[in-house]
Amino acid sequence: QRKIVPLKIHKYEAGLEKLRETNGFVEKLKQELIELQPVLERSSKEVAELMINLQKEQKIAAETEAVCKVEAAETQTQTNEVKTIKDDCQRDLDEAMPEYLKACKALEGLKKDDITELKSFLKPHEVVVHILDTVCILFKISKPGWDESKKLLGNMNFLGELQNYAKDNISNSMLNKVAKQLNDPKFNMDKVKTVSKAAYSIAVWVVAIEKFARVKRKIEPKEKRLA
Repeated sequence: QRKIVPLKIHKYEAGLEKLRETNGFVEKLKQELIELQPVLERSSKEVAELMINLQKEQKIAAETEAVCKVEAAETQTQTNEVKTIKDDCQRDLDEAMPEYLKACKALEGLKKDDITELKSFLKPHEVVVHILDTVCILFKISKPGWDESKKLLGNMNFLGELQNYAKDNISNSMLNKVAKQLNDPKFNMDKVKTVSKAAYSIAVWVVAIEKFARVKRKIEPKEKRLA
């Protein structure tokens, strides 16, 4: 029994020591929590501010996305309109270009002798005079006539100038004058074909140039919308 009591006392004292250590540890934790409280409060405030800022950023992002969607839709609409206009312009040009290219091909088939023969006419048929007068108008000759036409025909590069003619730059007044020439009964394609091969090929070129110029005038407003 005497041995048991000291053992119990020892266990009791050990328990008290453990309790003191535990109480000390708890007190230390309390102190640390007290010291951490401002940090925790600050962190909580920072988190709250962060959430507010995040909500603002999300709102801005949503508004930006909405604006982008509207702009994308508008851009697509404009792209579709541009494509439609381009297609219309190209369709109109496709109507005139084959005839123009065919006319240039006909000019390539002429020889120097063909032009010399045409120029040598002392009393050319009125259909020839009329067609060459139209060419004079296209070359901005103020007073067309056979003498002026012969000067054009005498140009060594006459056919080249016809083929490289600035068909995109025909003025409205010039186009009207040429159209008037073409509507005159003297501009007779069937007749000129029997009179002169060269004059006929030139007449085909004049008709093609006039048609191209009319088409070009038609699509100019559309081209300006694309500019």
